[in-house]
Order: sequence, then structure tokens, then C-alpha cells
Amino acid sequence: MNPTSPPLATPTLPKMARASDIIDRLMALKGERLLVGELLSGLHERAFGLAITLLVLPNCLPVPSIPYLSTVTGVPILLLATQLLLGRPMPWLPQRIGRWGAPRARLGRFWRRVRPGVIKVERILQPRLLNLTEPRAERALAAVIMLLAFILTLPLPFANLLPAWGILLLALGITERDGHVVIAGLFATVLALCWVAALILAGSYLAGLTGEAWLWLRQTLGL
Repeated sequence: MNPTSPPLATPTLPKMARASDIIDRLMALKGERLLVGELLSGLHERAFGLAITLLVLPNCLPVPSIPYLSTVTGVPILLLATQLLLGRPMPWLPQRIGRWGAPRARLGRFWRRVRPGVIKVERILQPRLLNLTEPRAERALAAVIMLLAFILTLPLPFANLLPAWGILLLALGITERDGHVVIAGLFATVLALCWVAALILAGSYLAGLTGEAWLWLRQTLGL
């Protein structure tokens, strides 16, 4: 090498876009509906975690949302988590599911409400406890997300919020390799499973009481 020649510049890695920046771009796109397939575009190596994060976000507020949104988002999450469990390098969804969507204007109003909180969370996330996000652990977490996504797709009243938060925390932990967030996601998963089990037991008990009351009423009235 010529000693007088200038040193070669060290290439710098491009900074990965934050989830909030990606959502801002999606909301700025034209079109009445935001399609599931659009969420998978341009996410590259963080595609699984970010796609799951974006899909589950609308289910994380304790307010009435778009009808059947938990099913519309839960099925793609289930498919993505299955692929993550199987070790696929990039996500794939059937074209039919990729064309599922929701009104962009309504999602935009929701995003404006939660954006400040998402940005605060992004500032906290950092790589730590990396053994909880290594490939083998990541597949185990994908299995947990699959279970929560299956619950999300079910028409169970009052059962979506805790599973959605479990999915969100686990997806963020995988994306940012933050073991602390993974632990929080596993804790939310335990709470979600306990809550769903309690709802199912309560529903079964109420159904039994309703059946007994109906039998008593029929006997009393001689129906």
C-alpha cells in the first residue's frame, strides 16, 4: 500500500429504523385500508419481531376497537410465530391474508394516541440478557407467542388485552434483544393464561347455572 495514500474509510452500518418511524411511514401511505401485506415490506432482519409488534398494537388498548380486529391480526401473528419457530429467515403470508386490512384513518387515530408511549418504550429498550434472545430461546418464545395468538383469535369477551400485551412484550424483546422485556412478556403471559382460564371457568359455571334455571322454570311453569 502506498504510505502516502489516504486510509480507507471504515464503512458504517446503517442505523435500524425504529418501529415508530416505520409505522409513521405506513400511516402516510395512500389508500383507504392498511393491508397486512404492507406491514411485511422493508423490515429485513427484524421482520418477524416488528411485524408481530405492528399487528398486535391495536389490541393493546382497553377500549372498543374495530370489529373482529383481534382475529384479523391474530391469524397472521400465529402464522408468523410458527415460521419463527421453524427457523425461517424471512416471514411469508398467503396472498389472501396479505390482503386483509383495516381502515387506515381509524388506525391512524389509534396510532396518534399510543405513539408517545411507544417512543418512550423505544428509548428504554437495549440489548441485555442476550441468552434469552439467542436462536434457541427465540424459538421457545415463538411457541409462547403462538399460544397467545391462538387465544387472540378466539371470540372470548374481555380476553384479548393481556394476551396482546404478552405478545407485544415478547416481540419487542426479540426485536431489540432485550432480555428484561422478554421476562416482562413471560410474566404477562402467565397472567394472561390465568385470566383466560378464569374466564372459561366462570363462563362454564354461568352456563351451568343458566341451564339449571331454565330447567327449574320449565318444571315450574309446566312447559
